[in-house]
Amino acid sequence: MTAAVGAPARNEASPGQPDGADLRSQGGPDAPIGRESEPCLAFGAYQLAPRAGVLLDQGRRVRLGGRALEILTLLVEGRGEVIGYQDLIERAWPTTTVDESNLRVQIAGLRKALGDGHGHEEFIANVVGRGYRFVAPVTDVDAGVPRPAAAGNAPRPLTRIIGRADAMAMVCSRLGSEPLVTIVGAGGIGKTTLALAVVEALAPATAWFVDLASVRDPQLLAAAIASSLGLVALSSDPLDALKAQLRGRPTLLVLDNCEHLVAACATLAEALLKAAPDLRILATSREPLRAAGEWVCRLPPLEIPPADFATRAEGLSFASAQLFLERASSRADGLPFDRDTAAIVEICRRVDGIPLALELAAAAVGVFGVGGVAQLLGSRFDLLTQGRRTALPRHATLNATLDWSYQLLPEAEQRILRRLSVFSGAFTLQAAMAVAGDAPDDVGFLGALANLAEKSLLNVDLSGDHAVYRLLQMTRAYAAGKLDPDEAKETASRHASHFLDLLRDSEAAWRFEARAAWEKTYAGWLDDIRAGLDWAFGADGDLDLAVRLILESLPMWFRLSHVYEYSDRVRKALTAVRDRPDPDRRAEMRLLGAQGVVFNYTLGASPGTAAVWRALLPLAEAEADIPHQMLCAWGDCYVAYYEGRLGDAKRLAQRFGRLAEQLATADDLAQAALLRILPAFCVGEIAAAAREADRAFAFFDRREPPAGVIRFQFDPVVTVRGLRSRIFWLRGDYDAAAAEAAACVAQAREVGHTLSTTWAMLDGGAHTALLNGDLESAEAFIDEHARLSEAYGAGRRTFESNRAMRAVLEVARADGTARLEPILKALSPEPGNRFVLRFSAFVGRLAEALGELGAVEEGLAVIDAALTSFASEPGHWCRPELLRAQASLGLRRGGRQALQQACADLSAAYAQARRQGALAWMLRISITWAENAPDSEAAEARRRLGEVLAKAPTDTCSADVRRGRRLYESLARAGLRKT
Repeated sequence: MTAAVGAPARNEASPGQPDGADLRSQGGPDAPIGRESEPCLAFGAYQLAPRAGVLLDQGRRVRLGGRALEILTLLVEGRGEVIGYQDLIERAWPTTTVDESNLRVQIAGLRKALGDGHGHEEFIANVVGRGYRFVAPVTDVDAGVPRPAAAGNAPRPLTRIIGRADAMAMVCSRLGSEPLVTIVGAGGIGKTTLALAVVEALAPATAWFVDLASVRDPQLLAAAIASSLGLVALSSDPLDALKAQLRGRPTLLVLDNCEHLVAACATLAEALLKAAPDLRILATSREPLRAAGEWVCRLPPLEIPPADFATRAEGLSFASAQLFLERASSRADGLPFDRDTAAIVEICRRVDGIPLALELAAAAVGVFGVGGVAQLLGSRFDLLTQGRRTALPRHATLNATLDWSYQLLPEAEQRILRRLSVFSGAFTLQAAMAVAGDAPDDVGFLGALANLAEKSLLNVDLSGDHAVYRLLQMTRAYAAGKLDPDEAKETASRHASHFLDLLRDSEAAWRFEARAAWEKTYAGWLDDIRAGLDWAFGADGDLDLAVRLILESLPMWFRLSHVYEYSDRVRKALTAVRDRPDPDRRAEMRLLGAQGVVFNYTLGASPGTAAVWRALLPLAEAEADIPHQMLCAWGDCYVAYYEGRLGDAKRLAQRFGRLAEQLATADDLAQAALLRILPAFCVGEIAAAAREADRAFAFFDRREPPAGVIRFQFDPVVTVRGLRSRIFWLRGDYDAAAAEAAACVAQAREVGHTLSTTWAMLDGGAHTALLNGDLESAEAFIDEHARLSEAYGAGRRTFESNRAMRAVLEVARADGTARLEPILKALSPEPGNRFVLRFSAFVGRLAEALGELGAVEEGLAVIDAALTSFASEPGHWCRPELLRAQASLGLRRGGRQALQQACADLSAAYAQARRQGALAWMLRISITWAENAPDSEAAEARRRLGEVLAKAPTDTCSADVRRGRRLYESLARAGLRKT
């Protein structure tokens, strides 16, 4: 909920939960009656005037809700006929779907109202299963029931009220029981519009509307009200005249625009209500009157659509969008808006759902179009400075509305409001004091902040553990325009310094706070940190502060997956530091480290990434900075891996481990184990990789983020689980591999870190699913990876990897629809193609698919290139699979020589797979040989396939195992026939 700071007025509430009271009958039991009359219906001691909506009991008005009155009228007019349940419901609830229980409640209320004081005689009877009928005799009365006298001066609303049904019902209901109701809200929020709609619904004939905008002197308040009511003062004190005239006259007095006269309005309201018990006062103000008996309705902005609305219907279903669309249609008749949903949503969000701003924006549609209005609002609000000619002066433009509020503030509150405009989003009390206060112990600041909230210039959200504050975009833009250059510079510096202080604690908070809470907090700071960086890098900024902000904010950008944006900001900072006459080498070192971490994820194993690590290492060594030397080893290790230099990657991982032993922190030692997994696995040291994975997993499974040198990467548990799933699969533990891949994806989703989740989808889930032949799951993972990558704006390489995995999926479906082009793209020999190294387990199968499509030589060239790249690492984990695929492709050439070469390849592949302990490769090799072995070796091929299958699980998710068993049984049957 949103509430004001400070002591609330009695019964203060926000609209949203009407109590069901109808709007037609809130005028009280003794509403004034005029001389005009209309025919009515009489029964017992009662007289009912249907058109006037009046029921009298021996001349005294009976208080009935509107729905009860509608039901009674239909029954009485039926004169004894049975009125069906549905007819009664449709009469009382013409636009709402309700069940019969609602009808029974209204009937019970009617019976009670009609029975009191008259011996409880029965008027309404229930006809079971059919409905109700009125059983008392009904007669027409010619004299009629007096109709309400024509009086009052309240203007009728000129436009339909939108999005205020709950607030309207609440105010109408409260005016039936509370003497004073004040509608409170910011300028342009629609307070006057709501007040006039309430008057129209309740008592237009007995309501008096007084606009106080032009009344500047509190001493003239009573006289101004008396004049508006057309009263002639019979004494020197107009308040006495008001009391005399209002006493005994049930009246609704509307005091509009009280904020500049709140004290005088409160005093006068209390005096009038004490003198005239039948009086009701409805006030509008930007702050409560704080009068005795006041009930406050705080009017929020109209609801705005979410930025990620799913359909046009959803985007336009919110009140702000409906208001804009209706007003724009009236100003630009004939213009189609079918394609403008996104722009309409953007406009609603830009102006925070403020009705006046929406109307002003809608007025410009005829000139600029919806898209043009949205674009213009993106950077400036000048568009909203031209209003209606007929509007009140303070509502003619948005600036005039804000000027009115600003000029009513004392100087101290004006100063605080100006300074608060530097915040881009929500802020805490501590942040407000640090940026806008004059001293840490400024007691007056708290009172000023409370007053700004009371005056509807500051929104307060109390829904969380502590209060947070926010200026509406319109207010923020206005207040920022009031800052002079010196004050603007000082405020911006304090703002940036405050967030720098907060960022210094962000890493510690990441380790000890719940991840969701951490990300929610730091996501809320993102726009302010952007603003701080933009100022600090500007002409009047502070470069040293900018560099510190860049470095301290690194965890935030990574955890919130805004790595690409951060990369641009790091590059800008690094250029600025190097261009200084006397460069700060340590700052350059730290920025290079940040840039290297960024490039590792955005560019991968590119020349640019390698160049960063080469530039960083001498600086780190000159500074004797072990953490940055470790960072170089870590980054170089991944560069070497993606360039296919697996031996170098292994050695760099070991170097990282030696440096980690010097620091001896548990996190760094665990990272050393994690870094050793992939190189060991890739060079075929499967057992060693499994040990390192178990060691790293035992530490990271504590679910604590790392605090050592390498903190900013994919979630370590996600990474370890993804690598373990490959190890399990290669060993032939297919089900364990599938379970670990599922756990990898689940862990990523639990963490909620987008970069980790995209890695888990492709490298964990899809990778293992494709190896196991679970094509449905693989497709789901690939689709989710594409969606997430698109959402956070991933780079080209990410989408290339996704397309390549789709090519693998297409080939795996084996339904004859595989296409040559995506396969060739996936296997392109470009140096930057990470797919061949990252997903080398699929290179052999894609090369085979080329052969199946008639491109045998192209397939063999792909295999030869891959084997050549692995020549320095003859134990590479995928070499057995590549040799198997080479043999399969070679057999398509036909001839004795091809058969001999295939036999040699399969024999070498099987021997290496057995040395690795790679049962998965042994099975595939055995299947290929058994399918193609000449008759002279068929028995031996069948025997070898049987030996491998005996080591595989009997009931497994692996498509390879199922295929192998079918083949073995088929070969066995063929062997029996031959014997």
